Amino acid sequence: MRPLITALVSIYLVTTGISGCSTLQDDEEATGCKLASCETAPVVSSGNQYLRYQAFTDNVAGIPGLLPANDQLHSDYRDLGETERHGLAAWHLFAGDGRYLQAISRVSHGTINVLSFLDSRERDTRFERYGVFNDPGCRINTSVDEFGLVLDTCDDPYSSGLLGLRLKPNPAFNQVAWDAIGQAAGAFGDRDKKYQIPGEDEALHGWEVEPPYLPSLSCTICHVSAHPLNPPRDINNPRWNELAFTIGNQYFREGAFLGKNVSRGDFTHQVLDSQAPGTSDTSRVATDHIFNPSAINGIANLRYRPVFTERLEPGTHNPDSYPCDDNGGECVDTFHVLKQGDDSSGPAGGILRVFINIGACTDQFIAASGGLFRGEQQTPISRKRLHRGCSEYRDLEARVDDILSFLTYTGPYKLQDARVDGSAAAEPGTREWITSDAQVLDRGKLAFATNCATCHSSIQPADPNYDTHNPATWFTEERNSFFSAAVMRPDFISANFLSDDRRYPNRIIGTHAARALATNARKGHIWEEYSSATYQQLPLIEDGGYYRPPSLINLWTSAPFLHNNELGLYNGRVDVAGRLEAFEDGINQLLNPDQRRGKVRTTDHFTLASNAINLGILKLDFPIFKTAVIDKWANKKADSATQRLIAANDYQVDQGHSFGSQLSAEDKAALVEYLKTF
Repeated sequence: MRPLITALVSIYLVTTGISGCSTLQDDEEATGCKLASCETAPVVSSGNQYLRYQAFTDNVAGIPGLLPANDQLHSDYRDLGETERHGLAAWHLFAGDGRYLQAISRVSHGTINVLSFLDSRERDTRFERYGVFNDPGCRINTSVDEFGLVLDTCDDPYSSGLLGLRLKPNPAFNQVAWDAIGQAAGAFGDRDKKYQIPGEDEALHGWEVEPPYLPSLSCTICHVSAHPLNPPRDINNPRWNELAFTIGNQYFREGAFLGKNVSRGDFTHQVLDSQAPGTSDTSRVATDHIFNPSAINGIANLRYRPVFTERLEPGTHNPDSYPCDDNGGECVDTFHVLKQGDDSSGPAGGILRVFINIGACTDQFIAASGGLFRGEQQTPISRKRLHRGCSEYRDLEARVDDILSFLTYTGPYKLQDARVDGSAAAEPGTREWITSDAQVLDRGKLAFATNCATCHSSIQPADPNYDTHNPATWFTEERNSFFSAAVMRPDFISANFLSDDRRYPNRIIGTHAARALATNARKGHIWEEYSSATYQQLPLIEDGGYYRPPSLINLWTSAPFLHNNELGLYNGRVDVAGRLEAFEDGINQLLNPDQRRGKVRTTDHFTLASNAINLGILKLDFPIFKTAVIDKWANKKADSATQRLIAANDYQVDQGHSFGSQLSAEDKAALVEYLKTF
């Protein structure tokens, strides 16, 4: 085992600003700056030009910002050591220099302008509209600052007011240009209007002028959410002890967030608006031309996650690699991350890729992704070049062990510990959320053993004949016997990742195909060096793609279900009773496919423009998946076109995964009670 995996095991002893980073065509594209004065614009220091940062010098392990003390957080985090706190700081506070979101703002002509979303006067509607959480260290504000902005008042000035969205001073900011467009009014207003800037030869749109602040993403934008055992009593003003940092935000409305300024009559709005809450389309920029928003991963019991030894392409600057035992090149001990199990280059790769995807090393990411929506061919992003040419990447490389320690620290949230009404004053266990009938629970355990555990358990028998491509090997008498005994052990759940993390062909699982058909980790594509050669050699097209079974830890908290959050009720509730209402609706549909609603994402009687699908002007319901990909078929490689064709004809988003549907009503009811204990 390599150092990171060894460290993971040894901890618990329980289981087996961009610096010199310009790769774009010229400096204008690299900086997004069209003003002559930008060439000499100084890096603005805290307390100089920006009142917001005056006299603020706090940092955590070198990351500017504030991290609450352990005793201010939920009791889950009371025992965090220094290493875990440094990992939490990287997870919660570390963000790129901000040029990533600014580049997106410019290429969208100001339509996607995250800074415009941060008006403090809208603070009390952020969760309702976008499913995001306000920073407990910030307060509503109605005063205009020196730049014409109305931002939350925050103890941590680098906080935007939203958890997971950091706010940094812009070194390319020019006050004269900002004043010439009328400050925020011009930057966020009429996107067709141009302004004459003193000293500039050409008039500029307001969105072309560099703003004073650059928003930038941290991991918590997607992963922080209401703590299921102590949910916020005021959803718009959560307290630190009412939040969980790694559970995954199933309320986040990414599509609505990005589409805030997009007209409803625009096809882009229709696509974004169809995205289910709690999902993220991580290939929206590095596009594979498949509309594939997927459920945001929750992270728990990482210490029990299965580890696989897989081969790598040589020379990828991978700190987790080592010579294969057969002297046949480089190998790595890796998790299978992302829904299709493609992120498989070791723990360091799994962590570092996320930061690049949300805003670190902007130049390299944009160049490798095909020029930010220009439709150019992807190229693999080089880990060696990132290490050599991007200071943010080197900084993150040094933080990987801390981040892994924090993520490994995180455990499950047990329904049996839930309070009656979420009140901190109530005692745990005073309401029977789960049956106390031991016979019912035992019946549920056996139903799980013979219908679910073959995929949803990291405790597995030694079975050389097991074949993920052959369901006849999944539920054999020997395997059922093994699991029937294993589920009765008191530590079966507590010492279990509740997934075997193997890659299964989706032609057998039968759920919606889009995510399984993702191409970004294939050879020659952007994330090639963050996947293994083992993955790249899988026959994706012939098998229709792969999915790894999701972990069932915290299942009661995470409905709706399936990889796309499309199975079952979404009610937007953070209280225990609300989560259980969604859980019971989703799990009932999972076990009874005939009761599913047959969801198909449509364009809601959208007028389809001829340049979108080349079918003329029509008024009808039309599947989003078809219109979102059909105009990308031409001039692409045959293998990619084949995959898009499969995705485009796979409309129903709540289909597949019929395992357990043949059980009796009594067995299903018992299984549901047992699943509540996960």
